[in-house]
Amino acid sequence: ADTTAILKEAGVDCVELHCAHGGATLYCSFISPYYNRREDQYGGSWENRLRFPTDTLRRMREAVGADYPLLVRISADELRGEKGLTIDDTTRYVVPALEEAGADCIDVSQGSITHAPEGIEIPLYYPRGCFIHLAEAVKKATRLPVIGVGRIVELEMAEDFLQQGKADLIYLGRQLTADPDTPNKYLEGRPEDVRKCVACVEGCGTPCSINYEMTPGVTPPTPAETPRRVLVIGGGVAGMEAARVAAQRGHRVSLIEKRSELGGMVGALALEPLTAEFANLVEYLRVQIEKLGVEVRLSAEVGPAEVDELDPDVVVVATGSSMIIPEVARGRPGVIDHIEALRNRE
Repeated sequence: ADTTAILKEAGVDCVELHCAHGGATLYCSFISPYYNRREDQYGGSWENRLRFPTDTLRRMREAVGADYPLLVRISADELRGEKGLTIDDTTRYVVPALEEAGADCIDVSQGSITHAPEGIEIPLYYPRGCFIHLAEAVKKATRLPVIGVGRIVELEMAEDFLQQGKADLIYLGRQLTADPDTPNKYLEGRPEDVRKCVACVEGCGTPCSINYEMTPGVTPPTPAETPRRVLVIGGGVAGMEAARVAAQRGHRVSLIEKRSELGGMVGALALEPLTAEFANLVEYLRVQIEKLGVEVRLSAEVGPAEVDELDPDVVVVATGSSMIIPEVARGRPGVIDHIEALRNRE
């Protein structure tokens, strides 16, 4: 309550009480039947388990007055079955109690950090927007605005959920680490410039796997003092990113790739449905190097003679890695590496 008053005085627009994600937060530990084994006035019945968060919310309300927005984040389903919070529990007991205690808005998440972390940091093989149904269920149980979250990387999807009445607001989390300018790019009519999160769950911002400029201390690229002729050999994502940054800095860039398409190994991994999100990075880089005027040659190999003919000032060799088949299996019928298998599924 004291912190909420300080934040209001500091000019913060709203405060959210975090009651989600199982043992990740003190408040969810009290609410959850899985974590809360107490036998006093804070355990047992729903009224008792909700006493600590609702008492806190009332104290926060007293500290900031009636007109200051107080939000509450909940795990609508801890994904622990009957052992933990279920959506039925949430709509029947949790949401009404929080509303009565003075909440202005319910932010609907899911999962338990110890037992169901995939509900919180959703992996790339889960569909986008995969638990908006929880926000939709909560919305039917309250008059308060409801926030929907969960692997939403496109504003078209966010808008669809709003129009369908599944939520009143949409949170973007990891997508804004991958590209903090996501809303601006959509509003400016250039959604193709958005770097879409690939849901790598590698720890956002430390660094972001597809946007190293988000790493603390990294200086964004600056214009080159002397433009040069740059040749990039290899059209995987490393070569494409090298070409993008060089062109962005003002160099004249050519990229040559021996295959008939860009993307390299990452592009091949995107052919697997479980890792299809990797295509986000390939498509982003393809669009960017095209916009920056990078000359791209496909189905072409480069040796010393070709380099001499092109006469670049700088050569970037981005030929990537290759998979090794153990000698015991090499050359055997039907033995291929993972990438070749993805490219030749039939």
